[in-house]
Amino acid sequence: MTPKINFKEFYEEYGREWAKDSRKNLEIVSSQWKVENVSSLLKKHPEVKIKTILDYGCGPAYFLSNLCKNMKFKKMYGCDLSLSMLKLAKKNFPIAEYYNVVDLSKFNKNVDIIFFMDVLEHVPNPEEILNQSKLISKYQFIKIPLEDAFLVNLIKILGFNKISKEGHINFWKKKSF
Repeated sequence: MTPKINFKEFYEEYGREWAKDSRKNLEIVSSQWKVENVSSLLKKHPEVKIKTILDYGCGPAYFLSNLCKNMKFKKMYGCDLSLSMLKLAKKNFPIAEYYNVVDLSKFNKNVDIIFFMDVLEHVPNPEEILNQSKLISKYQFIKIPLEDAFLVNLIKILGFNKISKEGHINFWKKKSF
């Protein structure tokens, strides 16, 4: 029998490790790349009016703060499971509102768009989260790593490792998502 993963505990520790200076620069550069691509795409579609945003799994808010440097929004929200990440987010980008929620049915706001930037591979129920997101947002922007590999899946199936060191529990390739 496979041991059950305590996600809150795992991501609290993950958040503390992730926030160390050795990883910070990589994450800032990564968020800048994401923002360039998101901004470019949104600017190609001026008919899509976005005033309120939610960054689901916001981490330390690097993506959120960089996005708001490029584009203007009326209201910005971030949510994360990790309290240590939310503490960093509030420090890095204090003008957004932050919530310690994973289940979007408990997020009592409506937004124009929800950003899922490299987060759905971390949640045990991505389909449920996406269904919930449709109830509170007009648009969903999804970026996932495409990493469905034979060896990763074999190890998972055999029960040796249910979670990667990056915290991934879901693995997709282009056609499987």
